[in-house]
Amino acid sequence: MSSIISAHLTGASAPNPPKQIREAALQVVALSGDSFTWAKTHPEFSKLYEKRSRKLKGRQPVAVEKAALPPASVQRAKSKTPPPGIHAHPEMAALAKERDFILSKIETAQSRIRRLEEELREVDSRLNFARRILQAPTTG
Repeated sequence: MSSIISAHLTGASAPNPPKQIREAALQVVALSGDSFTWAKTHPEFSKLYEKRSRKLKGRQPVAVEKAALPPASVQRAKSKTPPPGIHAHPEMAALAKERDFILSKIETAQSRIRRLEEELREVDSRLNFARRILQAPTTG
């Protein structure tokens, strides 16, 4: 996002996304209009914009109107789900929903694993206790 802001401030064209995610990233950006509009939807945009403006202090920064973030967008950003514009396209919305479903399944599985590990520690404790009793010298 920093390079998108820098390109905007200097009047250069926006950089291309990494090859591994280029197609998906271009689709998400297209839903927002352009890369700079997409960047403005992120909560950390203002902070990065000010930082890049200071670093490029010899150049006059371009005036930017702040994009209003609906509360749902902020919540999605905090819950690590895909960017807000992704839900505008039906197929991408379905993929985002599937992703959220899979994440919930993973969280459920991790919770179950923690419970099983606790049960295993309890069994190990009892087993170690039984071993100590069997290994104790008998007096008689």
